[in-house]
Amino acid sequence: MEESIDMEIQHKGTGKRMFLAVLAFALSMYLVGLGARHLWNADEPRVAGVAAHMSNTGEFAVPRLNGLEFLEKPPLYFWTTAVTFNIIGQNNFAARFPSALSAVGGLLVIYLLARRMRFSIVAACLSVLICATSIEYWSIGRRCIIDMMLAFFITATMACFYLSVTTQKRRFLWSITFVIMLGLSVLTKGLVGLAIPASAIFFWLILKKDFSLRSWGVFIGGSILCFIPTAMWAMALCDVLGKEKVYEVMIANNIGRFTGGHAEHVEPFYYYLLRFPGQFMPWALFLPLVFMHCRKTVRFSKKEDPTLFLLCWLIVPFALLSVASGKRGLYLLPLYPAAAMLVAQAIGWAIENRPPTKWFTSPAFIVAVVVVLTPIAFIVLSIRHNQPVAMWPLVLIPGLALGVWGLRTYMKENFVRFLAISGVAMAILFATHDAVIEPVKNDTMSSEPLMNYCSELQTDGKEIALFCAKERLSGAAVFYLKDTVPIYRNAKALLAILRDNENAVAITYIENLKGSDKIEMPEGSVMSDRDVEILKQFKIASDTVVVIKHKTPDGVAGDEDRS
Repeated sequence: MEESIDMEIQHKGTGKRMFLAVLAFALSMYLVGLGARHLWNADEPRVAGVAAHMSNTGEFAVPRLNGLEFLEKPPLYFWTTAVTFNIIGQNNFAARFPSALSAVGGLLVIYLLARRMRFSIVAACLSVLICATSIEYWSIGRRCIIDMMLAFFITATMACFYLSVTTQKRRFLWSITFVIMLGLSVLTKGLVGLAIPASAIFFWLILKKDFSLRSWGVFIGGSILCFIPTAMWAMALCDVLGKEKVYEVMIANNIGRFTGGHAEHVEPFYYYLLRFPGQFMPWALFLPLVFMHCRKTVRFSKKEDPTLFLLCWLIVPFALLSVASGKRGLYLLPLYPAAAMLVAQAIGWAIENRPPTKWFTSPAFIVAVVVVLTPIAFIVLSIRHNQPVAMWPLVLIPGLALGVWGLRTYMKENFVRFLAISGVAMAILFATHDAVIEPVKNDTMSSEPLMNYCSELQTDGKEIALFCAKERLSGAAVFYLKDTVPIYRNAKALLAILRDNENAVAITYIENLKGSDKIEMPEGSVMSDRDVEILKQFKIASDTVVVIKHKTPDGVAGDEDRS
């Protein structure tokens, strides 16, 4: 039945309309409510702060975090976000827009590549659905963070190389685009932008037994030429900072992170084996089905079968990243397109076989039940966070109605329609989560309330400074206050400023004041709470941040001023 549905779709010539439907689905998944949640955690304020500094000062050669060089990553994402700020303005939506646009672009590439790999329209759409609704891909696509842009360029790199090798038309164009996409990958996040696609392509060519001069020429030539954009930026950087500093940073951030010489996020080799299934939910439930399908497909596959390419894209970089010293769950993001297409392949294979295997029906039933239960969980969260009763139908009805409908189609074994309904339901649930449920935590998870208060102080003529601030707080200050903010590391120097200038106030952490529960603090980072008055206190995630001024001889910090 599913085959006849797909034949009907193709017979009606709705390929372009299906592409537009995929585009509309992707845009709704990643743009609806994008600015509702403030910039949270460590990465978002820091990245937004670097881009905001570029936008405020017009200095694009050297990425800076509140005036200090920030050379941990190449500048492409910062450039893109800074340009977005210049066009849209500095706000939460604009900060996340480049990442969201990259996620949408990646989904379109997945669809087009799947069609070029001779996936049916249903399977191609399913590939997009699976990738878009996997937890980690969706989450990172709605955050101000570099990795989604990297994932987009790597996805485009892999697609272009595959087409340059397997198609007869426009080979030269695909080869040139491969080099460009690979160069932009490196300019986005350094050597990892080359290592992930190059390792997968190398093993694919070997296993495919393709030793043609043309394939290897494109691969090796592209791997060399891709450094040109980054080299041009590095030369401009050298003119400002000097060759020795730039060389040291390049080595530390590219080679050191892999070998452990620049230790950061160090985890055991099995780290990704534990993280990947959770991050790829709910579709990780179908991984046993993928294994069953690939075991048969690879053994008897034809030369043009894309399964081997997708497996190399998923497995080889996975092993490479597992060997690397530094590990974070989001480093796997460029592998999700391959995983999604493999799952879509396997589901299509399972549906074609009657009766469908339990490796499909069991996880599909779990997905159906979870989709039904999630809106009920949202209602519980809404009640817990005292959201208005008028909000409850919006949280409950759309997702629950689609979930029940999807469950009914599953029971009728109309699996194509079940997957389509479940995908729309998950899109609605994800949008509800990010636009309605999560924003209730804004006051306790973001720096925006603090910075709004500081902006009011600036309006009253106060001068803001930072004392021993973490990168996230420093970046948030530049992003929200739209200017660099002086930062002090020595308590005596700050106290002198506060004492000599009655309009000066400072932002710091409660542990930097004597009398806090923290005992061991770096020398010079602690001042006496007898010398300063707390104007206001804010809870930001696990940190307690205070705004202080110098205490006058009769100044007493009243309880009524603290919140």
